[in-house]
Amino acid sequence: MVVAALDQLHDKKVAIKKLRTINDVSDAKRALREIRILKNLRHENILGVTDILYCPKPKYFYIIKNSLVIGDIYLVSELMQTDLYRLINAVHILLDDEHVKYITYQLIKALLFIHTANIIHRDIKPSNILINESCDIKVW
Repeated sequence: MVVAALDQLHDKKVAIKKLRTINDVSDAKRALREIRILKNLRHENILGVTDILYCPKPKYFYIIKNSLVIGDIYLVSELMQTDLYRLINAVHILLDDEHVKYITYQLIKALLFIHTANIIHRDIKPSNILINESCDIKVW
């Protein structure tokens, strides 16, 4: 789940993504891996994490039926207007060849950077490619 918010400290709009509830060790490892990758990859076409917010639910960590319950984790990042999936399926918007070439070029740059870091993005799809009104993309 992602929501738009206003960062009052820097007076800019940001996106806040709530990570899925962490119920076991494998979920915790997945969340930590996603946070580490997004926090350390710095590229103009990769969505970076500007802040990480933690909201503990229980007073202490505890286990219910072999499930670890630790609270909610939120990732704060730059706000992009839409994603490629919505843009492609928008009836009133047509992309010309120049837009397609520019989007493709940026996507290839982002994937080259990710692969150079020996990371494989396992979920490349149009809904994970964010885009703004200038046709600048960021891979999520």
